[in-house]
Amino acid sequence: VISLSVGNHPTETNLFPAVENVEVKLACSPLSRFTVTPVYKHSHKDLICPLMQQDKQVIPVSNYQNQLVQLSAYDSHGTKFDNFSSLAIDWESSKIQLASFDSDKPMSYFEKEDANGQRKLHGLSTVHVHQVSGTAVITTTTNNYQESHLRAAKVKTPYKALTPVSASLELLLVEDIKVNPGSISIYNHPEVTAEFTISEGSGYFYINSSISNIVKTIFLETKGIVTVYPLRPGTLSIMVYDLCLAFPAPAAVHVHVSDILQVEVRVVDKVSHNTYK
Repeated sequence: VISLSVGNHPTETNLFPAVENVEVKLACSPLSRFTVTPVYKHSHKDLICPLMQQDKQVIPVSNYQNQLVQLSAYDSHGTKFDNFSSLAIDWESSKIQLASFDSDKPMSYFEKEDANGQRKLHGLSTVHVHQVSGTAVITTTTNNYQESHLRAAKVKTPYKALTPVSASLELLLVEDIKVNPGSISIYNHPEVTAEFTISEGSGYFYINSSISNIVKTIFLETKGIVTVYPLRPGTLSIMVYDLCLAFPAPAAVHVHVSDILQVEVRVVDKVSHNTYK
């Protein structure tokens, strides 16, 4: 237990100054397990990849955009470590032609608040992809401490060896999302519709319009077809977000809903009369 007292010394005008005490319980325990999870960043912060809420063994990854993965460390009681930067951690890939790690750029660390407001340390590592589709397994392992930390702590040798701990994540590298066609022109009528298709990607999409109440969209997931129903004239963009791929921007379909301005009927000046027998 680390105790801290904060207060002032007594003075002539304040013989009994206030003193605040705080205690922090410091628990040291051996490492038991790692977890490796992908990191997703979207322009809409409320969008969440459904795979994050499921125990999926295979995670789709873009084979054009490098993927960030997050490492967390736990003890045998399931308590997440506040700090595990003393560990010597290695990253490997089963297929370096699909996904690999840069040995010159070690894993970085950052602090993140949990639900209780306590800041926990997380590790970030970049998976480099090579525009090739397929599956690859990435594995992180530790079986020792960093020498610099041992010297700083003046640890005497020999010391108790660290039990090896590892974690793996299988990646499914896929093409980025594609939409076809990229633009649609549609007449504003209840019985008129248009379609565009969504292909490739992770299979987890969010569809949104830049302007509301111009069209209505219905997505048939089994066929990857989006049907567009016009509501009123106007121009807008329909954005398709891939929830589970590191994609810099959504795929967009530009839609123009038109109305009839006028109808012109042209006839000849003269029409023959009584020419049929």
